[in-house]
Amino acid sequence: MEQTWNDIYEKNLTPALARLRGISGVVLGFHSVIDGIKRVKAAEIEAIFNANPDLESQVLAKIDAVPVEISTPADMLAGLLASLRAGRSFRMVIREESAFRWMLRHFGYDRLKLGGTSGCMENSLAPLAAPCAPTIMYQKWLAENSYYCSVK
Repeated sequence: MEQTWNDIYEKNLTPALARLRGISGVVLGFHSVIDGIKRVKAAEIEAIFNANPDLESQVLAKIDAVPVEISTPADMLAGLLASLRAGRSFRMVIREESAFRWMLRHFGYDRLKLGGTSGCMENSLAPLAAPCAPTIMYQKWLAENSYYCSVK
């Protein structure tokens, strides 16, 4: 079976790459996500809990059964603490704007980066397109706010 796949790749991929290098360019569009990266310090969480003991109680009640989505600040903090305890990342979708605004107010972000499918595709296509044209990644919001511009 392995030899069959190798034959298919050799027969199709190598000629396709050669044809790709012979064209002047390709335009592709994908949805994009802006990731806010934040290094959270223990003192920040302690300050939030000290200012709001009820929130701390809510988080402790959820930490062993973390919701898969964020609807409240307690959901976010329970997910964060459970993630740290497990030593692995969690992906949780924020469903409520009020929770999102609370997170921005209390944590903010250290830097922004392009994520989602467009970020993955940029990283995948850059090595393939290098011989014939640059890979240019444009994300309207990041470009307008001078956060990100990438040409590889």
